[in-house]
Amino acid sequence: MGVFLCPLCGKHILRRAFIMLKNNRTLENLLEPNCRIYLYLADEETSADFIRNADKEGFTFGDGVKASERKPDPIMALNNDKTINYLGMAGNLAFHNPAASSTYLVRVDYRKYLSGEENYMYTTTSKENR
Repeated sequence: MGVFLCPLCGKHILRRAFIMLKNNRTLENLLEPNCRIYLYLADEETSADFIRNADKEGFTFGDGVKASERKPDPIMALNNDKTINYLGMAGNLAFHNPAASSTYLVRVDYRKYLSGEENYMYTTTSKENR
């Protein structure tokens, strides 16, 4: 049983967990303690997939409202308590400049994640390839 680096937070994980992450692309599998997960939703189809998956997995907004009851923004945050939220001005600044963030920020291109790409982290080219 080998040890790999988690693609999200860079911590060591067991090979079994790595295979599960690669083959089971759920929102819940993106959650990591002490990490802030920001999802880039490239287009309407990706946004619809996010809403459908969030509802199916039991993610809600902080006030308990289902994801499908609100329109998503191009960037959404996932929290470890299975809540989602919009980003305010500070969150958008952190997304575009993660080095300035006080918490460990993981930026995921949700379209790449769902399609099974090995490298699904958001880069500036993610936006250019819409």
